[in-house]
Amino acid sequence: MNSSARPDFAATCSLIESWTRDGTVPAAAVLVQRRGERLFEVEALRANPGARPVVPAPNRAEAEIVQEVADRRVGDHRVPVRITRSASGRPGPAVLLLHGLNASKEVQDKEASSLARAGFVTVAVDAPHHGERRTPLLDEMRGATGGAAHAILLRMVREAVDEIPALVDSLLEEGRGPIGIVGISMGAYIALAAIAREPRLAAVVSILGSPDWSPRSGEPTGEIRPWLAEAPVHHPERFPPRAVLLANAGQDVNVPPQAARRFAEVLRPLYAQSPDRLCYVEYPGSGHFMREEDWDDLWGRTLHWLGTYLRPVRPT
Repeated sequence: MNSSARPDFAATCSLIESWTRDGTVPAAAVLVQRRGERLFEVEALRANPGARPVVPAPNRAEAEIVQEVADRRVGDHRVPVRITRSASGRPGPAVLLLHGLNASKEVQDKEASSLARAGFVTVAVDAPHHGERRTPLLDEMRGATGGAAHAILLRMVREAVDEIPALVDSLLEEGRGPIGIVGISMGAYIALAAIAREPRLAAVVSILGSPDWSPRSGEPTGEIRPWLAEAPVHHPERFPPRAVLLANAGQDVNVPPQAARRFAEVLRPLYAQSPDRLCYVEYPGSGHFMREEDWDDLWGRTLHWLGTYLRPVRPT
């Protein structure tokens, strides 16, 4: 599925408003996202196609978002997480939300809340050496250059990927599922590697990430050379039939889009039986810190993607 096949959400909102005015409803169900903050479901009435559509306001339980900080045990250590869900507390699909380098689980609170309002339990995770478990390794990376800095990045990515199966275990034990994963920047590196390793993840959204772990310049150091074979770019067969959305920025100099773009083309024939489950989108006007309008559009795509392939249970 290419980016042009995705519904234009702003146009769809306008169309629904016109339906409300003139009372015409097509025989279909439409999901509409507005500004990345709220998901509406519009039910078409096949038995009465002339009925006026209803865009329900979120009920109290849906509008109220509950957040809690907790620990998940992974082996002999704790992983701090921030859980965001609707106040209804109903079981349903879950999304692991992974932040970027030098950030923490709190950074994506706005996105976590929008996911919760869309019916997901969102689990934002402090990456190894970040947030509540920050270590001097981040400071060491700031002082490093070239291959040394890249080796530290991959060390953190690999440690995070090793934790994903235990996090999936805990969600399934709580009755959550299906489970998706969304990663931003370094988090996208982790998300792509996790879905290549963990078959219980049903969908992935990789934002500003890369499936290729090669350094951007120079030869890989001896330390990371054996790690490169673990990179998702070498294991495309592990991705189908999971739903894969890859999103990158055309002017990104931190994580150039070429590797993700090429990987989408490698994956495409593997998704020949279900092409709608693979999408690559690129924002030519944005760099690593995306323009606000591009981010809003991308987050709308993310909600739509997860809503389609994780099928959230909406609170009532």
